[in-house]
Amino acid sequence: MTIQRAVPLAMLALVVVVLAVAFLPGCVRAWSFRKDLHRFVQLVKEGDPVAAAGYVADVDYERLVELVDVSVPADYHQDLVSLNISSVEWDGASYRVRLVARFQGRHYSGIGQAKMRWLRTPRGWRFNLAEVQVAEGYPEGNFVDLEYYLGSPDLYE
Repeated sequence: MTIQRAVPLAMLALVVVVLAVAFLPGCVRAWSFRKDLHRFVQLVKEGDPVAAAGYVADVDYERLVELVDVSVPADYHQDLVSLNISSVEWDGASYRVRLVARFQGRHYSGIGQAKMRWLRTPRGWRFNLAEVQVAEGYPEGNFVDLEYYLGSPDLYE
């Protein structure tokens, strides 16, 4: 191989390495986040809220499991018509996610939203329960803290 052929190949290899260094970490971060988020949503859809609670920050796990036991009907997933990821935004330190749920029961129907902030932890991507906000309606809706919505001020004590 002559030097005239080697220089373009070396430049191409250098460009590939620079692009990999620049974009690979973000791609890996996004892939791992999407995997955890989609698994969380799937568990909620399947009606396994205790397993889904595994995606909350460790400090909030026991409180969320207690909340599920008290506030979530065992057959809620039968009335859950859809649960979709409406938006995902990276803010430089965490992902901000908006979920939209539509539900319909025998005597009711509705739509609601939740905003969650997901952070990377040693166990994967997790959200803080204290930062979850919910709203009735879509696309409008007045977002309030989950604590306020549930009327349970001692939830985070």
